[in-house]
Amino acid sequence: MPFLPLRSLHNSYPVEGTGCHYGQVFASIYFYIVFFFVHMLTCLGLSAQIYFMGTVRIDGGVFKRTFLVCKSDIFTCARPTHPTRIALLTVGIVVNLALSILGLVTQPMDFASYLLAIMIVNMLLYLSFYFIMKLICREKILLVVIILITLTLFLWAAALYFFQIKNTGWQYSAAQSRELNADCTIMGFYDGHDTWHFISALALFVSFVGVLLLDDDLDQTPRNKIRVF
Repeated sequence: MPFLPLRSLHNSYPVEGTGCHYGQVFASIYFYIVFFFVHMLTCLGLSAQIYFMGTVRIDGGVFKRTFLVCKSDIFTCARPTHPTRIALLTVGIVVNLALSILGLVTQPMDFASYLLAIMIVNMLLYLSFYFIMKLICREKILLVVIILITLTLFLWAAALYFFQIKNTGWQYSAAQSRELNADCTIMGFYDGHDTWHFISALALFVSFVGVLLLDDDLDQTPRNKIRVF
């Protein structure tokens, strides 16, 4: 059987004038417009759930009910019922709005990495929210939790350092992607991307252990005396 000409393998070559490849899906401006609205509606819905401590039912009328409750609880009052909570949630909404606008303006080709960045930022925002609310409610943060959270920050910083090292390029041809390859750094077998997986997995484990122990200071506190936030 004769070999096919190299140019017949069109998946390895960019489309003329576009810089993209067959077999690869690149997000368009319409995709990012839809994602902008989905992202912000999700953010507003979750913020309402957190502010009203889960009393808002998630269904087709959630935004109408949230607006009516906000109108009576926030807009018509000289001072919101939970000023600290609404201040922290406003910061979160502004940060997510900035991330959505950034995606809309730059339209990153690597949508998976962009989505990962949004999730990591929101995880850090919620952890910060929980820490600040515990301090405001005069709850104690155990030393072991402080150590675990500090270790988590170092691990995530190291993981993200290795994540941004690109040894392949899915948006390039196979030959161009190979040019990005580098020597393996661990035992001559694992490269930077493998290291990202190792360290990020460890960072996730330490993060969850820290969250698991976060409220251990309330073990001896009666349930009816624990502040809900």
